[in-house]
Amino acid sequence: MRHFFNILISALLLSSCTQSTSNEKVEINQEANFSKTEISIFTISAIMHQSPSIISANQENGIYLVTYNRPSDGKTFAYKVKFDGVDKVIWATIDGRWRNSELDEEIKYSVEGDKLKITQKFSDGSKSEKEFLKNNIED
Repeated sequence: MRHFFNILISALLLSSCTQSTSNEKVEINQEANFSKTEISIFTISAIMHQSPSIISANQENGIYLVTYNRPSDGKTFAYKVKFDGVDKVIWATIDGRWRNSELDEEIKYSVEGDKLKITQKFSDGSKSEKEFLKNNIED
């Protein structure tokens, strides 16, 4: 019986190693053409309906600090962005809570060549999608 448990534990450990490796490959492929800094900029652009050309981002300890000055009134806005898993983005105002409750929208991204798609799925089932081109920070 003890031998059976040793084999079972070994099999579980091997399967979790294999799963981890495949997830890493997917993540690398997802971000091959876009950096996390760019994904952070485009995510805030999609959420706040602002041109990515006015948005900048810097990374500190795995958190991306994203800011822009709204052209209409010069007001500065600041957000924080982090990545969860392979394709999920979580955001918050700079001094607010992370938008990750069941009532908050779920934000995912996907990369296909030089195209990035940001998808917001809302708690009522509706969704919003916005696509960005790699070299089109200007909009």
